Amino acid sequence: MNLAVDVSYKADEAFAAGVAFYDWTDEAPAYEVTARLKGISSYIPGSFYLRELPAILEVIKKLRQAPEVIVIDGFVWLGRDKKDGLGGRLYKSLNERIPVIGVAKSAFKDTPEELRLYRGRSSRPLFITSAGIDAGEAKSLIAIMYGQNRIPFILKRADQLSRSFPDC
Repeated sequence: MNLAVDVSYKADEAFAAGVAFYDWTDEAPAYEVTARLKGISSYIPGSFYLRELPAILEVIKKLRQAPEVIVIDGFVWLGRDKKDGLGGRLYKSLNERIPVIGVAKSAFKDTPEELRLYRGRSSRPLFITSAGIDAGEAKSLIAIMYGQNRIPFILKRADQLSRSFPDC
């Protein structure tokens, strides 16, 4: 089982969604998990992970089994010097036991050209980074995910679910 995660915010709350899937070409989720956290950190430039990481870890706790790979909306590492991004911090939080693939929709300063992945008919690339899995393999896995558009269906579903923010 693999997991795609995304997080949305409303005031001081985070709503995280995890979409579990078995095969990289799956057309539908195996199941979905959500977590709501109150009192999250305010946005601090350069420390984005402080807002997202606790919510993602909460989703992982609710899974039926540990995922083989986690896909996040964002970077695993940043720039040519490979400073830890959200995905790098997640990978380290999981004791480097579960590979993490980052799928970012926009470039970070000094993002290497080889990280670009064009899907569907889009002229805008995705930027693929990874930890615990070969970069070429990570890129290939995202390339084969179901959906003809730029954003694979499972990742789009994680985004939609994280934005649903039910009243609890």
